[in-house]
Amino acid sequence: MVAILNRKSRIAYFIYVIIAVIIWILGFNEMPEILDVSEYKLYSKSLTDGMSVFKLSDRWMEDSRRTPIYPILISFNNNFYIIRLLQLFSWLAYPLISNQILKKLSLHDVSIEHWVIVLTSLFPLGYYYSFITIPDIFTGILLGLWIIKTLDKKFFIASVISAVLIGLKPIFIFTVLLFPFFAITDIKKWILSQFIVVFTITFLMFWNFSRTNRFEISSVSTTNLYDYNRKLVLRFELGTETTDSIYKAEKDLIQRKKLNEIQLKKFLRQQSVNTILEYPLTYLFIHFKGMFATIIDPGRFDAMVYWGWKRSRGFLDVNDGHQQSNLPWFQWIYIAAFLAINIIRGIVFSLGIWRNRQNLKVLWLCFLIITYLFFIGPVGSARYLIPIIIPIISISVLGLRNSLLANSK
Repeated sequence: MVAILNRKSRIAYFIYVIIAVIIWILGFNEMPEILDVSEYKLYSKSLTDGMSVFKLSDRWMEDSRRTPIYPILISFNNNFYIIRLLQLFSWLAYPLISNQILKKLSLHDVSIEHWVIVLTSLFPLGYYYSFITIPDIFTGILLGLWIIKTLDKKFFIASVISAVLIGLKPIFIFTVLLFPFFAITDIKKWILSQFIVVFTITFLMFWNFSRTNRFEISSVSTTNLYDYNRKLVLRFELGTETTDSIYKAEKDLIQRKKLNEIQLKKFLRQQSVNTILEYPLTYLFIHFKGMFATIIDPGRFDAMVYWGWKRSRGFLDVNDGHQQSNLPWFQWIYIAAFLAINIIRGIVFSLGIWRNRQNLKVLWLCFLIITYLFFIGPVGSARYLIPIIIPIISISVLGLRNSLLANSK
């Protein structure tokens, strides 16, 4: 696919590869392990040792909050070198997939190929998570391929990719909702293809049940809803001190209910739903704030983890336990630089949507991005942008092209 690039684009791509490889190599320095990495390793260990994750950890739903494909991949190479190398190659393919999407939109222009590479290279989290062992980079490349196959109306192949995506991260269940309205004449074909996704979800539910006696394939409606969504709403309405005292009072009750999972699930959901119904406008505000945070967050926490910066309070300011501290000057420069890049990307993305608002495929891509962000909701941060950065770059380049053409006249 690199061969199709023009000379300017090949030079830009070569520089991009060099930067990505250098940052990837620097990742071999010791870095703190984030919770997600620990959970995937824990799941992988349960597969290789033939035991339940629950026996390795006392966190409720630890053994069913992750889907199996990535832990299975990890279990085949305990040193993670192969996984990390595959993630690096996937990250290097991001701008190539973006260019392919532009071709499927019939909006590709050789003169803007290098801008696809430039905009991709200015997204630092891609470099970090090409090394950190979680499946986000893989989901991004697969979502890009899913978009290409859907634009081609190859719905059965797209559904297979969607099934793999759900096997990596349950949030991609949202792809079932994204009927390509530019292909209304193929609705029967699309509906039939979705049985592949339904089968995958059913299989994953029974997989978890066979291991844990629990059908859930995600903690979105239980622990996440309670630990993040509800807590953020209460902190906004009642303040941090009062909210923390409420959670401290409920902690012992949760420990006792662990012996009866049905009661525990009911308790977590009921407490969360009651809070949301009591403060519905606040919840909507928190939800849209999280969506906005995903877009605008410069990714300081991720840089802090990758480069081993001193830990301080996280972006969400929830459940991290770190004290607020003054940031060193270089972190402020990092934040300012990438915040500016995010704002510029947001402007050209908006221009790309506006200038191509009559193109149904572009509008569908926009709908995909918004739907994903809505599912992320209150827990939004920069890392969650990785899976959708390919369509974002594709649309942003369209806006950038329109701006460059307007300035050249």
